[in-house]
Amino acid sequence: MNLFKKTLYVSSTAILLASLFACTMEATNDPQHTDEAASAIADFDLPAGYSAEFSKSMLGYSVAAYKGPNGPAIYT
Repeated sequence: MNLFKKTLYVSSTAILLASLFACTMEATNDPQHTDEAASAIADFDLPAGYSAEFSKSMLGYSVAAYKGPNGPAIYT
């Protein structure tokens, strides 16, 4: 296999895999789902004045974001 074909094959495979992973990403703005995702990450008490912003899950990783009086706080 020459270098051009090998590079094209590897690039195409990388783009395909990246597209598949992007399609499996789960995102929500639902406050209840965000609280559930945060509870699965860590046990903590949300400080007064903070509210759920969003949560996302992808490839076994989860993110829960909260917005507070001084800006966002993100827990991963």
